[in-house]
Amino acid sequence: MKGQDVFIVGAGNSAGQAALHLAKHARTVTLLVRGDSLGRSMSSYLVRAVESAANVRVRYRTEVVDGHGDRSLQRIKLADRANGNEEEVSAAALFVMIGGHPHTQWLPDDLARDPQGYVITGPDVLEYAGTRWERNREPLPLETSMSGVFAAGDVRQDSIKRVASAVGEGATVVRVAHEHLRTDEPERAPRSAMGV
Repeated sequence: MKGQDVFIVGAGNSAGQAALHLAKHARTVTLLVRGDSLGRSMSSYLVRAVESAANVRVRYRTEVVDGHGDRSLQRIKLADRANGNEEEVSAAALFVMIGGHPHTQWLPDDLARDPQGYVITGPDVLEYAGTRWERNREPLPLETSMSGVFAAGDVRQDSIKRVASAVGEGATVVRVAHEHLRTDEPERAPRSAMGV
């Protein structure tokens, strides 16, 4: 990326952090934002940092509609959402930082998830509508609505969505699973629904 023009699709904190990091190496970094503001999804301190970076530009109401290159990306076509005009620009790289979705559809239906599919864990299990908890204790940290089944990482509702957090939660699950085995009646071994 050194000395080249790179583009980032996204308007959240991850996109802003990536822009600032890439700005140290690239000639220009352009954030492509579908909406008309960074402030709705990016922390204010990050918006200020992005806006003050000399080689970072923000293009609002813009979408990538095509990409071209022989062996690697060389050009992208951008569309202005306001007027439909299209423009082709040179691009050494395109980073898509628009979030993700949990892939939890394979889990049993009785394992509680929020409307977006994130797994409900810990004390939140008791508060989530439609969840049945059949133990004489509260759910352990990171325990799902199925006793002895634990979830860690990005798959969890309200998780931090960072690798370091997912690793830490994975380590915590080991301790909590041991606690579950030590204190709960031995009906089955714990299973894990890990997600990173």
